[in-house]
Amino acid sequence: MKTEELFAVPFGPLEAAAGERTAERLRGKWKGSAGDMAGDSLTWKEVRAIPSEPDKLRSYLEERITRQLTVNPGSGTDVEEATAHILLRDCVGIISGLPASPEVRASAYRVLASLPGIRAEGETADPLGRRGQALGYQEEIEPGLFTKVQLVVDPGTGLLLAEVRTNTTTLANGRQAELRVSTSYRAIGWTDDRPELPARRD
Repeated sequence: MKTEELFAVPFGPLEAAAGERTAERLRGKWKGSAGDMAGDSLTWKEVRAIPSEPDKLRSYLEERITRQLTVNPGSGTDVEEATAHILLRDCVGIISGLPASPEVRASAYRVLASLPGIRAEGETADPLGRRGQALGYQEEIEPGLFTKVQLVVDPGTGLLLAEVRTNTTTLANGRQAELRVSTSYRAIGWTDDRPELPARRD
């Protein structure tokens, strides 16, 4: 859906019920991968090789980003701005989506905190009502259109509780419309249990 169509709805809250659970088999480059970083799949060996010290982690990420921008420079993209944007995404990806060590995640938080525009927003509740410390920043998703991103972190474990994204725009009649999307993590960790697959799967 195009961004401008997201707000072309009658004024008032929208609600959606959970749909049927489905599962798909991993194929191609995703099969056997440990996760991805900025769209690039990583092997388990590559994840284990991610540096755990903040300075080395930042250098490692910046080298990856430089290679990415060399292959895909983008039209009229400011390299420094693009590097900072991808570096932020990489740090959030390490925190939320990679089976990295606690030391690597801790360093990712330190790199994230050093980036411009990152704000400590204090204690807050995530969408499931759990208390945590919030980090906030703005992300430009289209020219002139920004989304506010809030990461809610469990200060005891350093694990991410939730990511909340909020878009606000002004409608033609002058009223403000807000679209909020959140992802909450009930648990992050290792398990020996096989997943309960839904009935609908390929």
